[in-house]
Amino acid sequence: MKCFLGVDIGSVSTKFVLIDQKGEVLYSTYFRTEGDPIGSLKKGLRWLEEFIKSQGKDIEISGLATTGSGRYLASAVLGADIIKNEITAHAKGVTHFMPETRTVIEIGGQDSKIIILENGAAVDFAMNLLCLKGDAKITTNPSYNPTPIREIKIGKRVLTHQGRFMPVEQVYERRYKGQMIEIEVFNVGKLEATPEHPVWGLRRNNIAVYKLAEQQDCKNQHTKQRNFSWEPRPIPAKELREGDFVIIPLSGFKKRFCDFISQEKKQDYRFFIYKNWLFAPIRRIRRYQFEGLVYNLRVKGDSSYVANFVGVHNCAAGTGAFLDAQAFRLGIPVEKFGEFALRSKNPTIISSRCTVFAESDMIHKQQVGHKVEDIIAGLCQGMARNYLAGVARGKKINPPIVFLGGVSENVGMRWAFKEELKQEIIVPKYNKVMGALGAALLVRESPPQKTRFRGFAVSEKEIKTTSFICQGCPNHCEVIEARIDGKVVARWGDRCGRWSNLKY
Repeated sequence: MKCFLGVDIGSVSTKFVLIDQKGEVLYSTYFRTEGDPIGSLKKGLRWLEEFIKSQGKDIEISGLATTGSGRYLASAVLGADIIKNEITAHAKGVTHFMPETRTVIEIGGQDSKIIILENGAAVDFAMNLLCLKGDAKITTNPSYNPTPIREIKIGKRVLTHQGRFMPVEQVYERRYKGQMIEIEVFNVGKLEATPEHPVWGLRRNNIAVYKLAEQQDCKNQHTKQRNFSWEPRPIPAKELREGDFVIIPLSGFKKRFCDFISQEKKQDYRFFIYKNWLFAPIRRIRRYQFEGLVYNLRVKGDSSYVANFVGVHNCAAGTGAFLDAQAFRLGIPVEKFGEFALRSKNPTIISSRCTVFAESDMIHKQQVGHKVEDIIAGLCQGMARNYLAGVARGKKINPPIVFLGGVSENVGMRWAFKEELKQEIIVPKYNKVMGALGAALLVRESPPQKTRFRGFAVSEKEIKTTSFICQGCPNHCEVIEARIDGKVVARWGDRCGRWSNLKY
């Protein structure tokens, strides 16, 4: 029996779906990637092989498609016939079951997206990709050593914006194509991030308005600045402007940067120190198009890390990782969040713009006596509001609305979206594996004459990936190389195809 396999591998979870020639699902699985994508692919392959053997049928995999942020790696390891992005795969999976779908809300562990459909085709989409380029230097312990973010491993202690060294709990790697923001800080260096990635700092205009109000002893004007604080806050890279301030934690750098300020006083760059931070002004901001691998970290405690001396947030607001963090803080399994939320009769208001603010809000609400179910309901509502105001901003959300991803299992989030949109929220079968299902359907539509699938024996082979910077042109692309038992089987990451088009 001819069958088709779809594999969706992301930074948080891995999904396998096997379908027959009619498009019926024979097998599906969903499990955590746990920072080991190659190990996850091997595990998924072994489980699939065990399933096929248990069926006692002659099942032949006639086509394989990969999707997700790790789709190129999965293709190299497993031998894919086609590679599809998440938008295309999710759209295909949803419209297979519900052709009339107009809007797809998808929230995974580390990213979220919205897809707008018309007549079964994706016509618009948006994602909240929070990442840095692979050469961003992360300050690590001991001795404040700078390490490229692409080389950081789980457990490594990194400097946070609070000046503490905290362990990395998760490393996220994904392929990205789109705008990159280059932030040049006066005599400090450059930081390159995706537009949504939050950077700790202060807006110059906010400081100016606050000082004006203070000088004029104004009571009626500038009232929004009454609660102004010199504490830094996370600001998306796309919202920063030249002259705004970013922070440099002075722990370990104090002498260096204090000497620097003394030398540069005459240039009137207006650096200033508040508590344990040096506030440095942005000299220039440049936007450019980029295609390649980008990275992010999940860091315990302060939810931040220092990249190229600048404090950045590892914000996961609007994703499953955000709910996981709050569940840990409350000591309640995230699987129970929905049940608690539905018990609430008076949801409280929780800031869900970032993990740090949410935890601060939760602590305050607990201290003043709010019930746990009201706090959890407030978290779910806040997350839904932030998704609609951020990822879905400017999109026309029409029913039927389908909710996908691991977070769609949370009945509290289903309720929150229903309350905000005043529309029914549909959670279809296979909601957690829809990307893999869509990929399988796509390869079924265009089956290869002979599949490139390497077979189940690959799960027992030694598989390694390395990277190098191509010096062939000024783009300096980071090229990823995959080897199976020492033999190069694939390269990707270059724009021109010099490496990726080679035959191995």
